Amino acid sequence: MKPDGNRKLPIRGRLAADLPITVMVVCAISPTASAQSRQGAKSTTSPPLRAATPASTCTFRGTWKSSQSMPQGAVFAGTVLGSSGDIYVLGGSTQYDGNLRTAVQVYHPGTDSWSEGSPIPTPRTSPGVAIGADGKIYVAGGAAGRVRQLDVLEAYDPKTDTWSRCKPLPTPRDAPQAVAAQGADGHLRIYVLGGRNRTKPGTSLSIVEAYDPENDTWATMAPMPIPLHAHGATRGADGRIYVVGGTNNTVTCTNALQIYDPRQNTWTMGPPMPYGQECAAVTAISSVPGEILVFGGWDNHKRPLRRAVAYNPQTHHWRALPSAPAPRAASGAVVLDTGDGCLHVYVVGGTGEAGSGQQHPHTPVESTVEEYSFRPATRSR
Repeated sequence: MKPDGNRKLPIRGRLAADLPITVMVVCAISPTASAQSRQGAKSTTSPPLRAATPASTCTFRGTWKSSQSMPQGAVFAGTVLGSSGDIYVLGGSTQYDGNLRTAVQVYHPGTDSWSEGSPIPTPRTSPGVAIGADGKIYVAGGAAGRVRQLDVLEAYDPKTDTWSRCKPLPTPRDAPQAVAAQGADGHLRIYVLGGRNRTKPGTSLSIVEAYDPENDTWATMAPMPIPLHAHGATRGADGRIYVVGGTNNTVTCTNALQIYDPRQNTWTMGPPMPYGQECAAVTAISSVPGEILVFGGWDNHKRPLRRAVAYNPQTHHWRALPSAPAPRAASGAVVLDTGDGCLHVYVVGGTGEAGSGQQHPHTPVESTVEEYSFRPATRSR
């Protein structure tokens, strides 16, 4: 049964990313009870639909505002845009560097409200997450502690609020990225890219493995040119997969842009970012030119960033976006078109702490949701 603690209202227009992916980075079917029965009786009165951002205030450069905070903060969670237009935040941690979560938190942009889905069967942080053609959300790998990388692949069906176990990953890993994309045969697969496995030489992985949900099978694809974990990745409007930033054993942070064409099973290098980062939130616009959007992350000194940039795959240029209201890393981001003349990016959760190994005052894991509204770029920009 679908969670119904907050009845969802329809969102106008189309999804800005029809095959969204997780944007979280590190650094036998089991039927379950509905969210309402787990949380107790709730009012079923729907909150009023939020007023859309007026088109006259939506600019190419864009503006930021705050949306309704998550019920519970999460860092290193999986974040994905569902086929219904809701945003799913899966797993992660409730404290920086600890306390694994099983929660599935669901944000409804049309009502600026949250509800809860069935908990993930395997607690984990730093998984890869992508949505398949069947509308199911696939959660791949992750960590169950500092030194335990997982090979677990689980699928969540938002329509039935149930989980199922899929064939395990050939290579256990945490801090990968997962992206849904079509190969040369037009078949949609879940590509799991890079990550970290402490039992492998070099720790960071260049391994790319593709999962076929229809046949429950895995295949090994062409490896990444640069082995990485804590990178971001997204599918562009051209069907290619863009891998941005990250870290490994030889570089603190990279500004590399690696581009994978699943139809050719080949890699190329794009123009580097203006700066290096790891654990940024990365998403993309599905309409041409399909800018790749990058928010936050940690810099080479493990300091959280407010910076945001966009890459235009047609002009091959990077441009600066307005800085976020607060620095954060290890958050998630999705982009949504609500039919009001603007695109809306939701940056969810994360942390404002410095990265591991730094001396810093304690900063709570973020529960905030920041919304960035803007007009998409044209080809000439």
